[in-house]
Amino acid sequence: MFYIGFLPLGLQATNLKTLSLRPVGEIILQKDSENVPLKILMKGNPTIVFYGATWCPSCHRNIEGFDAFVSQWKGEKLSFVVARGPDLRGQEADSLTKGYLNLITYVDGSIQLREAGEIDVYPSYLFVDAKGRVQAKHRGSIDWQDPSVQNMIADFVAKKGELQSPSFWTKALNWIQGLIS
Repeated sequence: MFYIGFLPLGLQATNLKTLSLRPVGEIILQKDSENVPLKILMKGNPTIVFYGATWCPSCHRNIEGFDAFVSQWKGEKLSFVVARGPDLRGQEADSLTKGYLNLITYVDGSIQLREAGEIDVYPSYLFVDAKGRVQAKHRGSIDWQDPSVQNMIADFVAKKGELQSPSFWTKALNWIQGLIS
């Protein structure tokens, strides 16, 4: 694993990290008292997982931009999941996504998703390919309206979530060479 510190993204590039293609599709999340495999929520698409906490002020601030982003990309071959760990503070399960039409919170009760994604900061985002493997994660908030983020997501969708493909790295290296010249 290594940090990607050179990508043309409107997010803090040092916060983007590859995760050695860890499989997460079989992880079970909960909604109300129902168990839901992540792969069902992914619908065979590359997926962006917003992982937050009900007590996290940054999560509540960032969810609004994420909701607008989801609305903009609805209907594309891209899925979105909002997950949080078990809440020991007694807050309402849906308090992260309450009032947002495009988002539903799922609970990672066994914290398997948090562990597989090496989540240590809230919010964090997991970029999961169509095969259910975590390609990368981003720690912290993202400006979802930034054009470079939009371009990266378009590339993510076009490659079915396989950010670690050779063409992706060629594109990233060409971008670096453009900065140096």
